[in-house]
Amino acid sequence: TYSTLPAPKVSLSATEISGKEGKTIEKANLPVATIGDKDDAGNDIPTDTSFDLQYTSLSPDIADFDSEGNLVLKAGGTATIQVSTVATEAYLSGKASYTVTVTPIITPATPVYSTSGGRVTAGTEVTISCSTSGSTIYYTTNGEDPTTSDARIQGTSFTVNDNITVKAVAYYAEDNTYSSVVDAVFTIVSDEE
Repeated sequence: TYSTLPAPKVSLSATEISGKEGKTIEKANLPVATIGDKDDAGNDIPTDTSFDLQYTSLSPDIADFDSEGNLVLKAGGTATIQVSTVATEAYLSGKASYTVTVTPIITPATPVYSTSGGRVTAGTEVTISCSTSGSTIYYTTNGEDPTTSDARIQGTSFTVNDNITVKAVAYYAEDNTYSSVVDAVFTIVSDEE
């Protein structure tokens, strides 16, 4: 006889999974839980015994379940998912857990001009850079906000020979994210001014 009720052993097909913030992992792609034929005391569990499984996120701000049982990855970090059997009159709740590593979405930093605009002489070299590794800078000189279809700069400079307004944005392709657009107005002055 038991002084306390036994619990079934719960096993998982994986102990770690990962994904990108903002994504949803469908229920069918989550680790599969199986219940062993023995309880935690080593006694056989009758074959006609069935258990309902309950999935709980211990870090719902990072990853949590939707109403259909899919796992929604909400924010960068590590979450623990607990899989447990629902307790019955004969058995306590058996538990197992797995971790979910959620990679955050990267939004690139706003580009920085080596010369912030203003009055410059013709031939002034201007560099636009971004501190976010892996980002690409796109710019326009026609007053329109830049897109990935416009000219791009990757750690190189351009020459200011006319009065222009330059608008630049950094783009991080892996997450399809953009920085804020930053502009600089350049006015050409003669060497004598």
